[in-house]
Amino acid sequence: MRGPAYLPTSLMTLVLAVCIAINVALIRQDYKFAQAVQSHAGTRRTPYPGELAIEQEPVILVSYKDGKYKLDADDEWASMFPRGLSLEHRTTNTSRTASAQETLRIPSLYNQLWCLNTLRQIHMTPGWENDACRDRQVHICLNLLRQGALCTGDTALEPPVDRNHGPYKVPGYEVEHVCRDWAKVRAVTEAMLNSQHP
Repeated sequence: MRGPAYLPTSLMTLVLAVCIAINVALIRQDYKFAQAVQSHAGTRRTPYPGELAIEQEPVILVSYKDGKYKLDADDEWASMFPRGLSLEHRTTNTSRTASAQETLRIPSLYNQLWCLNTLRQIHMTPGWENDACRDRQVHICLNLLRQGALCTGDTALEPPVDRNHGPYKVPGYEVEHVCRDWAKVRAVTEAMLNSQHP
């Protein structure tokens, strides 16, 4: 009667061998994927046609509460924008029927900052809720910022929001974020603006 007892052991050995083979294959696949990601990370990609051509090395931002950019600090908020940048709808020619190619284009970063600044200004204006134009601006800006956040896809790990304002760390503060170098983006944008408007 050793036969039936021996059969499950050999079956278990076979199952164990198959599991080990699958694990080895998966580990090898993960290793190859990690090597591919690592080798790709060292290469520079070509910018897309609608993207600012700039060499980007990541920078680390550790967010913290610094007392700047308060709700009433108009000059500080204005200082975030490159010299010569006006976000009013403007084209490179004077015709009202300018084509999309003739329209001055700027990095999305500055439209997003403009939206944050606009939301700040609207928030500081009593009674804005009853103003249809400002309500429309809020809606447009919230959509733009939502899409920008989704596009950026910041994967920094933060604590959850504490709605009861408990003694926990403020979400977003004291967290390292890997970012594009906004100083380079600003410098290239200013150079682009200067070349288009001598």
